[in-house]
Amino acid sequence: MIESTCRACHGVISWVDCPTGGWWQHEEHPEDGHDAVSGFDPTEDEDAYGRWVTRRRKA
Repeated sequence: MIESTCRACHGVISWVDCPTGGWWQHEEHPEDGHDAVSGFDPTEDEDAYGRWVTRRRKA
């Protein structure tokens, strides 16, 4: 699991994997309803066995 800190509220957010991309979600949904904003974007790659692997993108 890839976790980060939301830049808007400083709460814990985690990356939700999806074969067509992914998204960040709050561990606890904020009362103001804002979307999770991370300081980095993960990248997904297909491994030698055809499985999708999510990695933190190198800066």
